[in-house]
Amino acid sequence: MKLLLLLCFLFAFVVFIFYYPLYPIIPSSILAGVNFPGLFQWQTFLSNLFSILTSIVNLLIILSIAYGFGKKTLSLINISGWNTGCPSTEDHNRLLMNLSHTDSDTSDDTEQVIFSVAVGLGLLSLLLFGLGLIGHLRYQVLFILLIFGIIFSYQETKHWITKCWQKLLKIKLTKRNQSLTIFILFILSLSFLSSLTPCTESDALRYHLAVPQQYLWKHRIVYVPYNAFSNFPFLIESLYTLGLAISGTILPKLIHWLFLVLTAIAIHSFTKRFSPFTNPLVPVAIYISTPFIPIISSWAFIESGLTFYVFIAIYTLCITGRARNKKAETSEKNSNFCPQSTCYLFSIVTGFLLGIKYSMVAVVFFLWSILIIILFYQRKDYKKILNHSILCLILTTGIAIPWYIKNYIYTGNPVYPLGYSIFGGTDWSQFNAEYYTAHAQEKGWLAQANQQNLGYRIIELFQLPWRATMNPPKTAMHPVNFGDWQLGPIYLAFLPLIVYAVICSRKISSHCSEKKNNLTFYLLLLTAIYYFIFWSATYRDNRFLQPILPLLSALIPWSLYQMRIAEKKLGMRYLLFGTLGIMLVYNAIWTVQTVARYHNPLSFIIGMESNEAFLARNLDYYPMFTYVNQKTLPDDRILFIGEYRALYCQRPYYCADFFDTPVILRIIQQSETVDQIKEKLAELQVKYILYNEKELRLYYPYFRQRFKSIAELELFQLFLASPSLLPVYHNPRGMTIFQVQYGQVLEKY
Repeated sequence: MKLLLLLCFLFAFVVFIFYYPLYPIIPSSILAGVNFPGLFQWQTFLSNLFSILTSIVNLLIILSIAYGFGKKTLSLINISGWNTGCPSTEDHNRLLMNLSHTDSDTSDDTEQVIFSVAVGLGLLSLLLFGLGLIGHLRYQVLFILLIFGIIFSYQETKHWITKCWQKLLKIKLTKRNQSLTIFILFILSLSFLSSLTPCTESDALRYHLAVPQQYLWKHRIVYVPYNAFSNFPFLIESLYTLGLAISGTILPKLIHWLFLVLTAIAIHSFTKRFSPFTNPLVPVAIYISTPFIPIISSWAFIESGLTFYVFIAIYTLCITGRARNKKAETSEKNSNFCPQSTCYLFSIVTGFLLGIKYSMVAVVFFLWSILIIILFYQRKDYKKILNHSILCLILTTGIAIPWYIKNYIYTGNPVYPLGYSIFGGTDWSQFNAEYYTAHAQEKGWLAQANQQNLGYRIIELFQLPWRATMNPPKTAMHPVNFGDWQLGPIYLAFLPLIVYAVICSRKISSHCSEKKNNLTFYLLLLTAIYYFIFWSATYRDNRFLQPILPLLSALIPWSLYQMRIAEKKLGMRYLLFGTLGIMLVYNAIWTVQTVARYHNPLSFIIGMESNEAFLARNLDYYPMFTYVNQKTLPDDRILFIGEYRALYCQRPYYCADFFDTPVILRIIQQSETVDQIKEKLAELQVKYILYNEKELRLYYPYFRQRFKSIAELELFQLFLASPSLLPVYHNPRGMTIFQVQYGQVLEKY
């Protein structure tokens, strides 16, 4: 055992030695954040401050509404009425009490808050989805919804704030916990500041926010042509729709940041329940200091929201797994825990997961399989278990299925754009499907691995943690890269220690409660392994590993605890604890460096840059949108060529996403001459063409592959050179806006 522990330390040391040269600390990069591009102006400062404060206040309102909705929903669940065989209680809040029951008969209000907010945010999203379906996504309706939500949740929120304040006054932290708390708050503050700027991230500009913007323009959920990703399940984006309507692009970023905070609190609460001998602040520090986590959480993406709901699902699964058997329940005085009570929460949360991302089907299937095994192991009344499972599955399906029905109605494909060979789909093609699959399989050498035999693929699977961690910087555009998302050295460095802890825990655990705790962490490890294998076979982008990082973050302190029990000598223990501390500090400094160098928010926050100036500095194509928004009429329609990030265009537009067939190409394939192209444009009432030649050059080989013949490509080139296109805007970076001169063609339309 001592030799294994020594090898664990040496491996961690080697990992850091190899990792640091790839991502060194450069003090000049941190100082770069001090260089502001503009001069302070009071008017700009006050305008930016108003936008920021409005967004923060609205975030708190959404949080309080979610808490009220969630708590009332969980309180209204009548457990005994579902025929589970669980003893009923007189307390109307029995579910929340059950959820917060621990073996030591102490309740943790934090769990109640986390579970309530998780349910409340999901229900609020479904409510917004329903308003969109019936055509009531209007500011007046959303304002009334917020007022009603505030009134509805006032008592719960007031009680919650009072209890939180009372607890804060009683908190006494040790010096070690004070240091960890400051560390955690520093990272969260850094991410928070980054979220206070206008949105500049590609995926949000393409569909996470661009599609909700379309919904708000039309006041309802509509089919968005030429944007396949607009048909993904939009549970998180529904919240962004509300954010866009009441506060612009800052509030959606804050909502995503909120999920980071909620996940951190959930990790703390989970560790406190299932590993009471470890410091619950340690796994929180490990997770939030992961280099890419604070950055991506400050963007209007969905990964942090997805991670939160995955962790809550596993959390409730672990609570169910820790439930006592029937005999123990009847024999113990203070036992009010019912294993089935968490199944309803689990069903709701897994339904939300299916409403966030298609790939969660595989994850939910795995988690449900574990749940059914647990229920059958705990109880022998198989008929009741079967009935209970069927009811819970119906609940999960009922929550998730509206997104898939919507897709089927709009496109004929419930999982659009996936499954094209089975279901087909409007505006999608076999070429698009094959290109999207090829793009996914290029990540992380997946395509090459699929061509090898089983033995090679198994060996390659064990190599993946190293390769994904030692991911070369600044090569996100490289086909075989894992994406520009740094995992940091901690997870890879402590993988051997987790294996060591599993071996030790099976030998030294004697107490029943401790064995139950260990089984919980075995479940975390099993889930992480399953998800990693699923990730390795689908889309090897490092950011898609985020849902298992909280699990690994919880496993590392548990492993250190097992090591502390097994190894009585202090030397090796201090070496491993010291290694973890050094890596945590390194991750924090790297995060500061990255934010200062690439995502500096201070110039906007302190009034050195206006909203327009900030966007123009970070998006080289934004001046084209400025021209369109200021120089064209509100009803003028714009055709995009070579550009697909349309969020800031305030005019009606035709824009195809990167993976969709370009609109101009669809027109060319229906035309034989330039005049026929002009006729098609006249039918669409296109007044201007926004042409981003710079962006088009970046993916021109892919763009050229879409032409079915040389004649189509030549026709495209003739059209761009046509005198009918009058340049009204041009900059040296290769970005042009043309006004279409129809002449006699327009008279027909």
